[in-house]
Amino acid sequence: MPLSFLNDTPTRKTGASSWGTKLNSAAEGSYVEVLSGRPSGRLTEVRSLVVREFERVRALRHEPDVSPLAIIGEHFASRVDDEDAEAAIEVAQRRAESLAGSQRPSNLAVTSFAGEAFDICALDCGWGASEAAELVRELAAVLGEPAAASGAALFLAASRNPQLMELPPRVALQMQLEILVAFAPVEDVSVWVGDTARRVHCVAQVGSPTRTMRRIANRVLQGGSGEAEGRQTIVGVPVYRWGVPWGAIVARRRVDDRDAVDGYLTEAASTISPVIERDMLLERSNARERLLVDAAEKRLLRLGFDLHDGPLQDLAALADDVRYTRRRIVPLIDAGVRGIAAGRFDDFEARLSALDRSLRDLSHSLESSSVTAGPLQRVLEREVNSFQYETGISVDLKLRGHFEPMTRSQKIALFRIVQEALHNIREHSNATAASIDVHGRPDRIEAHVKDDGIGFDVSSTLVDAARRGRLGLVGMGERARLLGGKLDVRSSNGSGTTIEIMLPRWLPVETPAAEESAVV
Repeated sequence: MPLSFLNDTPTRKTGASSWGTKLNSAAEGSYVEVLSGRPSGRLTEVRSLVVREFERVRALRHEPDVSPLAIIGEHFASRVDDEDAEAAIEVAQRRAESLAGSQRPSNLAVTSFAGEAFDICALDCGWGASEAAELVRELAAVLGEPAAASGAALFLAASRNPQLMELPPRVALQMQLEILVAFAPVEDVSVWVGDTARRVHCVAQVGSPTRTMRRIANRVLQGGSGEAEGRQTIVGVPVYRWGVPWGAIVARRRVDDRDAVDGYLTEAASTISPVIERDMLLERSNARERLLVDAAEKRLLRLGFDLHDGPLQDLAALADDVRYTRRRIVPLIDAGVRGIAAGRFDDFEARLSALDRSLRDLSHSLESSSVTAGPLQRVLEREVNSFQYETGISVDLKLRGHFEPMTRSQKIALFRIVQEALHNIREHSNATAASIDVHGRPDRIEAHVKDDGIGFDVSSTLVDAARRGRLGLVGMGERARLLGGKLDVRSSNGSGTTIEIMLPRWLPVETPAAEESAVV
C-alpha cells in the first residue's frame, strides 16, 4: 500500500473541477500542514509511528477473516468509554454488517459506518479535529486509499448522515459546523443571518466570529462575493433556503487553495440548507402549538382564579359557621358527652383546614407562571415534596442530563404530565412508593413515572374514562402529541403502572447564538 503522502508533497490533478477533487485537494493540504508543522526532531518519530500503524492495519486487512468494519469498529471501541455512544456505535456496525451479508463490505459501506460513528462520538464524547485526523489515517490504511480521498469521503459521510436530521435544528446546525472544522482546512467557522433592518447576526459558531466575518457575511447576503480581501484568509458562501439566500457560512481558511476550501464550504452549506428548511416547518408548527397551549393555560389560570374567588371563600365561610356553631352548641350538651361532641367538632375543623390547604395548593399549581418561573428540577422537587407530605407515598426523583434551553410549552407540558401522573397514583393506585426519572438528552427529553400499586387494564380503562368524560390520561397524551412527542402507559392488574413521556427538543435556529459583544 503506498505511503508516499508521508514524504512527498501532494499535488492536485488537473482537468475538470469537481467537488470531490476540491475536497481531496483540501484534505491533502491539511495533512501536509499537520506534518510540516511539527518540529523537525519529532517528524521522523511521527512518520515512523504512522508507518508502523499502517503496517499493522495492512496486516490485519490481509487476514481473510478480518472485516474492515471490524477494524474500524475496534478503532472506536478502544477510544470510547461512554455507554450510550458505545451502544449506538454497535447498532450502526451491526446494521452495516447485515447489509454486507456474507460479502466483503464495500469501501462506501465502511466509510458510511465510520462517518456515522464519528458523528456519535462528536455529539456524545466531544470528538474533534485530532480524532478526525486519526480516524482518517486508520480508514485510509484499512481501505488502501490515499488519505486525502479517505478524508474527503469521510467528511461527506459524516455531514450527510441522515440521523443528524433527527436532532433539534440548532444542535444539528452546530454539529455540521463541528464536522466541517474537524475535516476541512478551515477554522473559526460561523453562520450568519440577516434581519429586516439589514443587520446580520451570528446564529452558530465554532471559534470566534470577527467584524471582518460580519462584513463578508453581509456582502454575501446582499448577493456579493465571498472572496477574501487582499491578503485576508476569510471567505464565505451563501446558505440557501428553498432556493433563496437565507444566510452565509464564513470561515478562515488554513490553506491557499481557495477552490478546495470553497468545495468544503459549499458542501457544508448544502447540508445546512435542509436543517434550515426543517427549522422553518417546525417554527410554523410551533406557532400553532403555542396558540393551543396558551389557550389551555389561560383556561387553567381562569380556573385557578375562580377556585380562589368561589369555593375557597365559601369554604372559609363554612369554617367560620362550624366554629360559631361549636361555641353555641357544646356548652349546652350534657357533661357526659360534651367531650365527644367537642372532639367531633375538632375533626370537622381539621378536615376543613386540610381541604382549604389542598384547594389553595391546587389553585396555585394551575398558574403557569409558577411552573416556568424556575429551573425544571426545582419545580419538580416542589411538586414531589408536596405530594409526599399529603400522601405519605415515598417518591424517588432523579434528573439526568441537561434541561436548558427548554421552551415554555415544553416545560409546562412535562410538568403537567408528571403532575397528573402523581394525581393518578394518589387517587387510584394504592401504591406505597413511586419513582420519577427525567433524562435530558441532546435531541429529546424523556421521563418515566413508575409506581408499585395495583395497576389496571389500560385499554378498558381508557375507553371507560373517555365515555365518562374523565380525560386525565387522554389529556396527558394530547399534551405530548401537540409538542411532537408521545406518551405510553404500561400497566396490568397487580403489577403497578409505568408512564413514559418523550418530548423532542426544539428551539429556533434564528435566535442569535452569540451576543454582539462577542464579535471582535
